[in-house]
Amino acid sequence: MAYDLNIEGWMTEAELEAIEQLALVPQKDGVIAEVGSWMGRSAVCWAMTSHPSTTIYCFDPFNRFEEFKQNTSQFKNIIPVQGLVPSQVGYTDPRPIDVFFVDSDHKNPNEWEVIKHFLPFIKPDGIIAGHDYTVYRKNSTPVYPDVNLNVHRLEEMFNQKARVIDKLWYFRKPKRWDFDIDRYE
Repeated sequence: MAYDLNIEGWMTEAELEAIEQLALVPQKDGVIAEVGSWMGRSAVCWAMTSHPSTTIYCFDPFNRFEEFKQNTSQFKNIIPVQGLVPSQVGYTDPRPIDVFFVDSDHKNPNEWEVIKHFLPFIKPDGIIAGHDYTVYRKNSTPVYPDVNLNVHRLEEMFNQKARVIDKLWYFRKPKRWDFDIDRYE
């Protein structure tokens, strides 16, 4: 168990276990970028599971920044980036991203803009993932319809179905990426 349920958050154990698997993707000196880190529950899971040399960038407005820093203080590879992506801050590391995870406000146009900002930085065959996807059931409505819309856009763009564990979704980015992302608006 490489996570801490005592840290305030919405990730279920099943989702944290999925994050544990995704955290194994980066090799030595890899990069994980997370948007929407809040109190650090998922960030700590990334750090506890990934290679110790992996850099974990946590993008968030951090309304409770001191608590985030306290929750993640033992992990020197967690780097908080305070601000809204992409209007205030963005990805600037020259290394490509192995795993990108989005768990921000779940509303477009912002969430789609976040995805668009990070897509070019994700390695071919890297992981793009997120939280709060609603699996459709008969006569059901998604809790966060824009999350579902964005996942469906990515399914069309990547020509593959998302893998879903609980409310966590993920894809492998195609090795060849030469499409116009604005076409999927």
